[in-house]
Amino acid sequence: MASLNNLHIDKEQTINACNDLLFEVRNSKPNKELLEALKEGEDILSSKIDARKYDSVKELIKDLENDI
Repeated sequence: MASLNNLHIDKEQTINACNDLLFEVRNSKPNKELLEALKEGEDILSSKIDARKYDSVKELIKDLENDI
């Protein structure tokens, strides 16, 4: 619900207006986590850092669980 808070509307207003929207609602300010992920992607593409690589799905899942 963070995006609703950023728009200063509550859940009931959103439900009532949902079918009447003629435009796309966007949050114009990316959060810190998104900005960090975008920077990491740019760093990988420019070879500043190595991308994570996995030999199996099991290894990938284990790494993802460690990130939580």
